[in-house]
Amino acid sequence: MRDPDAVETSGIYITDPDQENFGFNDPRLVFGESLGFLVNLTVKHGCLFVNEQFLRFGPEHANRAVNFAKVGGPQCALETSFDLNGCTIRLKDYGQPRYGLHAARCTDPQCLATVLDPCYSDLSVADSKGSHCYGRICTKFIALEGRFPDINAALSNVTYLSDPDFNTFYGYSESLHIQVSDNGIMGDAPVTALSHSIRIPITVLPVNDPPVVGRLHAALCTDLFDDGTYDLASTKETERLFAVNPSVDFLDVNEDTVITLLPDRVWIADVDAEEAAIRSANVAKCADACGTVAAVGGCCLESRCPELCEKIKRSFIKALPSEVLVEFRVSSGLVSFYPPPTRSFILGLTMLTNMSLTDIKARGEVKPCDYQEGCMRNQSRIWVRARLTALQQALRWGYLTYVGRSHFNGHDKLEIWVSDDGYSDVTYLQPLSATGVVPITVVAVNNAPSVTFPGGQGCTCREATGICSCDTVPPLAYTKDLKCYNDWIKFGFSDPWPAGSALECSVPSQSSVPNQKETYESYPMLKQNIFFTDVDMNETLNGNITVEFLIGRPNAGDFQMKRLAWTVSYYQWEDADQMTHLRLKGRILDINQQMTELLFNAKDYSGPAPFTISAADNNNYGICKPGSGEVYKCDRAFCENTFSGAALGNLFICGKPVVSPTSLHKFLPGSSMACSDVRLQDQGTGSIVVRGAASTSGPFSCFGCGYYNPATRQVSGTEEDNPSEPGLGRATVDVVIGGATACKFANCTECNAAPKAAAGPHGDGCGWCPSFCGGAGKCMIGKTAPIFETCRADPDSGLLYRQCRVENVNLAPVIGAVVAGALLGFYFLYSLLRWIRRRHGTFALYLKKKRFDITYAGRKLYLLPPDGASYRQFFLMVMVTVALGVFFGGAVSDRGGPFYFQSEFYLDSLVSIAVE
Repeated sequence: MRDPDAVETSGIYITDPDQENFGFNDPRLVFGESLGFLVNLTVKHGCLFVNEQFLRFGPEHANRAVNFAKVGGPQCALETSFDLNGCTIRLKDYGQPRYGLHAARCTDPQCLATVLDPCYSDLSVADSKGSHCYGRICTKFIALEGRFPDINAALSNVTYLSDPDFNTFYGYSESLHIQVSDNGIMGDAPVTALSHSIRIPITVLPVNDPPVVGRLHAALCTDLFDDGTYDLASTKETERLFAVNPSVDFLDVNEDTVITLLPDRVWIADVDAEEAAIRSANVAKCADACGTVAAVGGCCLESRCPELCEKIKRSFIKALPSEVLVEFRVSSGLVSFYPPPTRSFILGLTMLTNMSLTDIKARGEVKPCDYQEGCMRNQSRIWVRARLTALQQALRWGYLTYVGRSHFNGHDKLEIWVSDDGYSDVTYLQPLSATGVVPITVVAVNNAPSVTFPGGQGCTCREATGICSCDTVPPLAYTKDLKCYNDWIKFGFSDPWPAGSALECSVPSQSSVPNQKETYESYPMLKQNIFFTDVDMNETLNGNITVEFLIGRPNAGDFQMKRLAWTVSYYQWEDADQMTHLRLKGRILDINQQMTELLFNAKDYSGPAPFTISAADNNNYGICKPGSGEVYKCDRAFCENTFSGAALGNLFICGKPVVSPTSLHKFLPGSSMACSDVRLQDQGTGSIVVRGAASTSGPFSCFGCGYYNPATRQVSGTEEDNPSEPGLGRATVDVVIGGATACKFANCTECNAAPKAAAGPHGDGCGWCPSFCGGAGKCMIGKTAPIFETCRADPDSGLLYRQCRVENVNLAPVIGAVVAGALLGFYFLYSLLRWIRRRHGTFALYLKKKRFDITYAGRKLYLLPPDGASYRQFFLMVMVTVALGVFFGGAVSDRGGPFYFQSEFYLDSLVSIAVE
């Protein structure tokens, strides 16, 4: 063999000192076996090719007259030895894996024990002779035996092709090892085989491969064994990277629902993403005291690795080797890249934010977010920098989620952009990127309408104490017989309602809904009009709503309107229980306008008359109804190897990449093929997988994994029966109808101070002006229990209920009068004592004389008994006389009564009551 340091020649050429000797090119028979010149070619990380043209069609190189095939075919099968009259070269079988030129022996029942042709590099999958060669062209060891000139002819075009994505710049070496032996074809016995070997170093330059955006999906593969056999009946499930097919791989999710995107929907890969880190740690010239390339101004020594150091300095994302930059973007929703509750934060994920208006894809400046978690959740655009291993772990853990904007439905798309920043290129000057788009359909789910109405939630009661706080909104108060009606007798058809003035209201402000009263001043909620809202009512062109009012007491009144809209239909009637209904149907905007025209015509009724309002949206707008607790995980795709050909039944080769359909020595990158619609499988009878495994994205929409046609509003491809249902909103307006009031004064002070004559038949002087409870202190206006009115002091005047005015108190005159009275009494007592002392001597003698005078006067008037009389007998005689009078008067035999005992019990504050 020629020395690699010798003069350069084309190809590999073998020489032998005996090659000019007679009989050198003839086979040598040893124990019945013909021996020839032998050569072995070996590589570790690539594929070898030789002069296949000669092996198939080259008798001229062997000076042969008969055009026999040299390898393969009936005249020169692989198991046949070579001789002068037959094969002059063959593949040597050492029991090595039968790849590439070594034919495969099929074990399938249809081709049992069949020896197939060698796999030549120019055979396509569509070629009937080469269909069995799919995925087997990578031959790392070739052994040829034959005539010396035929061996050199076969070696005249040795070609090396590296393994996919292999290069020698990150810690691995490659070489071509050539071993030759003459098998002792020259010389006398005993046979002595002479050999030689040489190792040729091979440098494989790195070429930056672009990242890939696709989806991982299960597919079937079959094993290709080392003996060249495979079995179509023996398959395994493997995970393969496929391209996103918008017609199949779209997402559909209910509105206002979060969907988690797992690798079966979004996957990011880059075959050489880790090379930069491996190279910085293993290539000697770039290693230093720190062992790795760390960061800008860090451990990278420019004297040892100037290009890599310069790359790190000018890296626009400030990324370390092997880190990728990813952007997730949506237009009509929010995307998050945040760990689910069952997962932890993954180290190495850095969220970025822009520093200028220039887009990051146009090399706009970015920086790490100050608050990392804030940049991870509910954003229309997310930038994340990470090593690919950390990024893929986050995708497997369910970090990526999407939710449409509030109440949004329609079409959106998740746009994905990933850049490797060029770290895998030799010069670091070729950053590559990839994009992917996942279509998203946000399915309309009907939302019930809501009703805004004048009123509140009633009183709040404490269960422990039973005390209710009634500082919330009281009911609307109307006056009975306050007419607001269509007077056909008065107006006839001359000025009819609704265009004319036939609708006659004595006090329109008191009949409107809500009406206007001074007592509402402290309750703003009593002043708001009835108003209907529906977040998805405008999703359809002619969406309408049906509103119905019910007056909750018979013969309590009815509703009237001054002006009507021609776009709204009206229907008012009394049911069998004599309760009034009003139904309106039309656009929600028109009905809301009509609510400003609504009037209540109160009849001769007193008491509560609540208005029950119901609003039905007539299913505007929804497509399907989400099931309770139902989770759909949809797999509409059928994924197979469309490049493997019929010979492999569209199967993958386990553990091997996909071979190009045009050249068996080329391999397709990941995401080169897309999955097909599952309905195309088995002539369109294939079923859609509704509920997948835990690693399947979801939850999907209430379609049940079907296909929705917006034009017809029909769902196909699913057996789920969950059509959308109309939404219904309800509300109750508390209303109390009472008697007419005579309160016509400008303020409370004048009203409370008015005499009964001014109050009329309804009042009794100060305090007659009505309050919500009529001043009684309690009334049944609560929703669930009686409430007790607390009359609070007016914050401005300080007046309490029934307090007409604040009395001004001046303490000086009061104190003066008290002091003067005390002095006058002291003077009178002093004068009396002086007079008694002067007239009677002492005060005791004065009292004794007065006692005698009173006794003497009493006896003179026969009011007191004389001396010696018995007082005991006197009182006993009086008692006997009274008793006899009662007895003979018949009072003892009469029945007394009736007797009335009044007691009040507040049932909402007591646990139990015992009444005897």
